[in-house]
Formats: sequence, structure tokens, C-alpha cells
Amino acid sequence: LNMVIKESLRIAGINFVIKNSPAEPSSIGDYHVPPNTGLLLAIRSVQMNPTIYPDPDAFDPERWSAENTAKRPPYCWMPFSHGKR
Repeated sequence: LNMVIKESLRIAGINFVIKNSPAEPSSIGDYHVPPNTGLLLAIRSVQMNPTIYPDPDAFDPERWSAENTAKRPPYCWMPFSHGKR
């Protein structure tokens, strides 16, 4: 059941974009981000990325087996955003 719920949230998640602003100077790869710069993360583009989730339009709860989950980066599934509430 847990795998079915996670796959459902991946395909039809609640949040599609997350907005954040770093309080301190930050870097994303080679980009330097000044404090209080508005950043948007398009969660949908991550959760439907075929590099991360092969055949992303298919409903495949087996993506969430322990073996398959261990192969993915930790922040590629964020149905409710991430971080402190």
C-alpha cells in the first residue's frame, strides 16, 4: 500500500512548485545565489524526469521498493515540499 501511495503522489502530487529564499549566500552548482533571492523548484519536472524515473508516465509502484529507492537521490521525491514544518 505504501508503494501505491508514493507512486500516486509522484504522478499526481499536491505541490508542483516550491518557492524558497536562502537567508545566507548559497551556491547551486556553479551559480552563486545572494541572500533573499527568490528560487522556484519545479517538483513536477523532477518527479517526471525519465533519467530518475524511467517511463515516468507509467504507474509503477515497484519504483518504491527498497532496492529501487536506494538507487535514487534523496530529494527527487517531495510531494509535500521538504524541510522543517
